[in-house]
Amino acid sequence: MNVDLLLVLHAIFGFITLASGALVMFITKGDVRHKVLGYTFVISVIVTAICGSVIAIHNEYWFFIHIALATLLQIVMGLRVLNNKKLVADGVDKTILVAFTANALVMLVSDHSVTLALGVLYSVIVAYQVYLFSGLRTVTSRMWLSQHISHMIGAFISMVTAFIVGNIGEAASNGFWWVLPAIMAFPVIRYFKLKYAPDRKILGVF
Repeated sequence: MNVDLLLVLHAIFGFITLASGALVMFITKGDVRHKVLGYTFVISVIVTAICGSVIAIHNEYWFFIHIALATLLQIVMGLRVLNNKKLVADGVDKTILVAFTANALVMLVSDHSVTLALGVLYSVIVAYQVYLFSGLRTVTSRMWLSQHISHMIGAFISMVTAFIVGNIGEAASNGFWWVLPAIMAFPVIRYFKLKYAPDRKILGVF
């Protein structure tokens, strides 16, 4: 296994992920630039997460694999709502939720405090998705957009978290740096929901 090559690819696509993810949030939505940057972000996340997972396996950093998987699943969920605007769960959605749930449950039984904390967060995300698909909540015309925003920004925040903890050395052992980006994500997600999906019925964080 050429770990050095994977590290280079991980760094290059990680930079592209952060750059495209930041830019796509602030440009006009729905135009060509948005679509190009959006898919650039998606592809970069996938490549970065896969490279990072292989590197993590090589170095036995198992908790990084859970984060990479959760990030990939959020990307898939964010893309999925573009073709499922009525938010009616089918086999694809149920498979995604099962995978997300399994990943969260494994994290919840971890003896690593950060992994446990993130497992709780991902469990809340799963619970909310189940609630949406259950039919107990009225689906409004812009709820799909609200979900798209939440999942894409969630994936971006995961990448920001990975970038921070991967570059601060021993300070990464402090759980503060792992949860800070997630905490900061809440007002960011709410801001963009208010801006692009201003429906009072769908202003939940997730």
